[in-house]
Amino acid sequence: MVETLITASPEFMSGLSPPEQKEFFEKALTFIQSKVGQENIVSAVVHMDEKTPQNTRGRFSRVDKKSE
Repeated sequence: MVETLITASPEFMSGLSPPEQKEFFEKALTFIQSKVGQENIVSAVVHMDEKTPQNTRGRFSRVDKKSE
């Protein structure tokens, strides 16, 4: 599984209202889904317990194996 961290500087995030922070993370999720595929995202959690809000996402990485 691959984990991705989405965040911004404390100054940027403190300038956003809670609805704007939610929109920031929703747009980030849409971007990641466009790159790796929605079906590969297994979790997306926003953590508000840090100094700066952050989002962690877990996804599966596809591995192709050649038969020997």
